[in-house]
Amino acid sequence: MPDRDVRIRLGLYLAESGVDPGRAIKLLQGLPDTDAEALNSLGVAYGAAGRFADAVKAFQRILALDSTNGLALQNIATMYLREAEAGGKTPERLKQAETFARQAIAVDPALGKAHTTLGVALFQQGRAAEAIDEWKKAVALVTSMDQPLGR
Repeated sequence: MPDRDVRIRLGLYLAESGVDPGRAIKLLQGLPDTDAEALNSLGVAYGAAGRFADAVKAFQRILALDSTNGLALQNIATMYLREAEAGGKTPERLKQAETFARQAIAVDPALGKAHTTLGVALFQQGRAAEAIDEWKKAVALVTSMDQPLGR
């Protein structure tokens, strides 16, 4: 397995498990800015470290390479939602989370996590009926495609 793949897998493990997001960032920072998978992993690591603005920048670099990358759009939505949750559910961040989740779904309607994120953003904006519709879509996708619902 090439060094790049090991670094990405280890970085994701360290970030997603919460073991050591800082070490994950150090592992992933040296990978090329043209590697979408490495940038995604770096964004996940930044998010796990609570560095939401840096995470968004990493995902935006992916979009600069491929403006139709649904996963990057979904991850930006997730970062804005997490930032809103950490900072008192600011209306601006919730609206941004909604916007990016909708863009992710427009690019790839099968992204269950984008529907879940959209549902949370809508619910936190007081739009429960719309949120429930999105969560139903997420559940339908999970049961039909064996996808994870959220984080």
